[in-house]
Amino acid sequence: MNRLRERRRSGDDGGFGLIETVVALLIAGIVFGALATTLISAVQASLFGRQNQQATDFMTRELEMMRTLDFGSIAMDSGDLGGDSRLSGCGITQCLGLEPVITATVSGVNPHTTVLTGDETNNTPFTVSRYVTMTDQPPDQAVRATVYVTWMNKGTVHTRSTSTIIAYTQRGLPLPVFKLELPIASQSVQPGGTLTYNLTLANQGAPDRWNLTLSGATSGWRLYADSDGDGILTSADALLTDTTLDGVDDTGRIDPSSTFRFFLTRDTTPAEALGDSTTTVTATSSGQPSATGATKSVVATSTVTTGSRAAPAGADADADRATRSPRGQLRRPGVRGVHRDAPHLHAAAVHAAQRRRRRHAPPAADVLQRGVG
Repeated sequence: MNRLRERRRSGDDGGFGLIETVVALLIAGIVFGALATTLISAVQASLFGRQNQQATDFMTRELEMMRTLDFGSIAMDSGDLGGDSRLSGCGITQCLGLEPVITATVSGVNPHTTVLTGDETNNTPFTVSRYVTMTDQPPDQAVRATVYVTWMNKGTVHTRSTSTIIAYTQRGLPLPVFKLELPIASQSVQPGGTLTYNLTLANQGAPDRWNLTLSGATSGWRLYADSDGDGILTSADALLTDTTLDGVDDTGRIDPSSTFRFFLTRDTTPAEALGDSTTTVTATSSGQPSATGATKSVVATSTVTTGSRAAPAGADADADRATRSPRGQLRRPGVRGVHRDAPHLHAAAVHAAQRRRRRHAPPAADVLQRGVG
């Protein structure tokens, strides 16, 4: 009791004052604030690391998907290249950096840019862009596949990219590998004109033949082989025939790394109905028609319009050449050939005919007597 009284007299209560409590709270706030900042930074770094890993996974997946494509389909669509800031013009095509992109009518890389969302991205949109470009090797032997992945994090755009070389390899059975292309897929013509499409079939696999069939608007259409290889349909080019005797016209044998060029053509009539029509050309492997990638198609769109038809360029010159012999002499229509001395021969023939008429004509006196009688 005496000790308790002595403590009360001295004023020592052994506790904390208000100032001490405030200082302690301030120190604790500083410590916990630092810990919170560190924790937030760690969470953000973890999130960015996860996004970075996801981007890597998406790039790897896209490359592997491109590897599984038929080699002839590892190409971009020329109509899908507009508005891409990574591509720049280089001559008649587009380039990714310094490498021209590879395009094909039947493209396996289309569209080349997609946006991934949903659960697989943890609600972070990823934009994936795929490109196919040329290398220092021929495009039918090797191509470069490039993938870009971009995403947004804390207001900053992040980009990852990777590329690899995909070479043509033959594994297992020699499956059909080819490209069927129609560079100009639409044409317009006046009634009475001729529609002609240039097509190519490039064999990138084993030796094979391809059956060619038409569907859609097929009336009047014919297929010709570019026999002289000049890219222009002339009388030297022959109609396609059935070389396999299966009832379907085909390309004939095409060796590996070879290209078969042919034409799809039709003559319209002066009374041709106006409007659009589509004709589908389908190529099917003759050796393995049911194999994967054995069939490919392209579509030609034709438009018959109104208006006066302009004479083709050079028509006058062609008509002039048609009236001249190989040596430059004028030729009359219907005459197969004209001798170089044709003017002199023609004059001699006229004189001979006049002499024959005079020889067989009756005397003038006899004519007068008959008239009087």
